[in-house]
Amino acid sequence: MVDSEKMADVLFFQLVMGLHGSAWMLLGKVANPVTGGVERNLEAAKATIDTLAMLKAKTLGNLSKEEEAYLSNILQQLQLNYVDEADKSKAESVEGAEDKEDVKEEKPVEEPSTPKEEKKKDSQAKKGKKKQAKK
Repeated sequence: MVDSEKMADVLFFQLVMGLHGSAWMLLGKVANPVTGGVERNLEAAKATIDTLAMLKAKTLGNLSKEEEAYLSNILQQLQLNYVDEADKSKAESVEGAEDKEDVKEEKPVEEPSTPKEEKKKDSQAKKGKKKQAKK
């Protein structure tokens, strides 16, 4: 093998490994090396996985058996993990919506009252207080 061919193989693996690592991080499976936190961005993860799938399709017939097997294997792993994380995200959304509905117990709305009705309520409340004070 010529040195340039070896270099192309190394660069190919480097590209695929970089995308693979990014996808794991975007799926929230590994910590972000910069922030140290685990962050999940399913939209970006899907774009990265789709990029790897496109790379596989565009290089079909031009890869060694080892390269093809490696790319197929990581694509399968990432796709399965993406489905798992997407399902978790949907479940979390449903739970969050149910929690919000529980918190939003509706109270009956009182009809707006007229000034006459307000005076009547006030006088009834005062009479009630006087009766309680006499007891």
